[in-house]
Amino acid sequence: MSYEEFMNKRYSLDAIRPLAFSLTGNQTQAQELAEESKHIIFQSLRIKPATFSGHPLKFIVCGLFYLLSVRKHGVEGRFRQREISVKMGMNERTVRHSVKFWLGKFPMLFKDFSVSKNGDVMYVGKGKEENA
Repeated sequence: MSYEEFMNKRYSLDAIRPLAFSLTGNQTQAQELAEESKHIIFQSLRIKPATFSGHPLKFIVCGLFYLLSVRKHGVEGRFRQREISVKMGMNERTVRHSVKFWLGKFPMLFKDFSVSKNGDVMYVGKGKEENA
């Protein structure tokens, strides 16, 4: 199996969709979230191919789900990190670490976010800064 075949299998919609469904509880929303996530994952693999080595899929997508929900619904309508951790069966700290992983490794994909000096994630996508 080639590297590309492995990546297509590991980060397929069939692998991501059940995780998205566990969060949204809605097939349509889960499909949309999974498609957006897969697109960003493959963009990031083209930029830095070995970035996800050693990280489980849940770790990779939990922070991505959070960032995409803030981007789509704003700070007030987003999935909370606590909600993601409970519904995906992981620690809230892991979700926070995944968010910072994405913002640290791929700032070019998330120009609408910033991380303050004290580590707080800020959403600046709608013109004004808000704590995410």
